[in-house]
Amino acid sequence: MKQTLLTFIIALLAATGAWAQEFTFDNLKYKVTDATAKTVTLTRYVTKPTGELTIPATVTNESTEYSVTSIGSDAFLNCSSLTAVTIPDGVTSIGSYAFRSCSSLTAVTIPEGVATIGNYAFGYCSSLTAVNIPASAINIGNWVFDACTALTQINVASGNTAYCSENGILFNKDKTTLICYPAGKPQLEYTIPSSVTVIGENAFAYCDALTQVTIPASVTSIGEWAFDGCTALTEMTVLATTPPTVGSMAFNSVSRTIPVYVPATSLATYQAAAVWNGFNLQAISTTGLPAAVMPESIRMQGGMLHNPQGLHLTLYDMQGRQVYSGTAATLSQPAGVYVVRCAGASCKIVF
Repeated sequence: MKQTLLTFIIALLAATGAWAQEFTFDNLKYKVTDATAKTVTLTRYVTKPTGELTIPATVTNESTEYSVTSIGSDAFLNCSSLTAVTIPDGVTSIGSYAFRSCSSLTAVTIPEGVATIGNYAFGYCSSLTAVNIPASAINIGNWVFDACTALTQINVASGNTAYCSENGILFNKDKTTLICYPAGKPQLEYTIPSSVTVIGENAFAYCDALTQVTIPASVTSIGEWAFDGCTALTEMTVLATTPPTVGSMAFNSVSRTIPVYVPATSLATYQAAAVWNGFNLQAISTTGLPAAVMPESIRMQGGMLHNPQGLHLTLYDMQGRQVYSGTAATLSQPAGVYVVRCAGASCKIVF
């Protein structure tokens, strides 16, 4: 009687998936997640895979075929010789750290159907150059592309309801949060869109090509480690009249001697604000071009900006949008207040 009851309990646990069965198929380890639906998660490998890997859509154990529906946490952690991965249709989640430190990984195919990508899933994949996020991915974890120093493009499918991308930069759908500026982008200057109110944790980490960043007036907070490792920054312009709240390590590795240009009326407020008060704060002039900062040849006259030496100028409106970049000898704009940059200096001008 006891043996019959034990056999029944074992069969019931196996049928419901409460007793998870584990097995190996073609060098990869799997765990049954639902015995009735016949689904498994890929949990690990037997020996580290090398080169290109195509994960199978189905696997067989003891004459039963199972569908692979998830890639578990740490599944391919530290597989440094893995160069490319194709994830099959049917997978709906990629676990935290799943491909972390796969330092030779240059390409990964994420299929439509994947809804969740866990924390650090591709962190430290230092050879990864581009990633396409499907429309189905509505839950992307924290620091997913941390230290992906070759990454230049994160492209989100247009039908995605939770996220979007612009010029390869990852935002939430309504572009109020900048989630990830790819660390490998070669761009020297970047103006954050005026829709952004939050710069997320780690958003610009390791972007060591950036030399100038303009943070628009709309930004109210900057997350921890947001600009960590941005060692090439030579200046920042922050247009918010109220200093954005900043994580204590948001500017880790950024030189505190670089000029940070802030509205003149808010200079004292920035000087009293945590983190900001450690920078070389400079007021943005509202009256013209201070000759001590700007090259003397640049001047406002007759409602025109004059640049007789053909120096490179960058012009921004007060929402932080770049409206001109070039070397024109004279420049006009619709009436209003603008920020001009030249030779490492920034200040306001009025057309």
